Amino acid sequence: MSNDKKSDADFEAHARPSIKLYMIRHAESKNNEVYRDARHTFKGGTSNFDRQGWIDYINTKRSADPAISSTGVKQADALAEYMIEHLRNQASCPVRF
Repeated sequence: MSNDKKSDADFEAHARPSIKLYMIRHAESKNNEVYRDARHTFKGGTSNFDRQGWIDYINTKRSADPAISSTGVKQADALAEYMIEHLRNQASCPVRF
């Protein structure tokens, strides 16, 4: 039984550190801007909400495959700065930073 404990201790002394999992959501899209503008323009969330105006605006402005917004670009740049600093020498090759 003492051999089992020594094996466990030996394993723990040489075990690799835990894996970190980063869950990253996409940056803000142009569609997020469209919905935000529509909510403001058509008084979303109030008793004066113009539902049909909102629907028409969304249907006209929304994209099936939107690019990221200017805010999204800033978010992606900030994420890149963070990831480079925190993942250097952490990833398997070939990873380029």
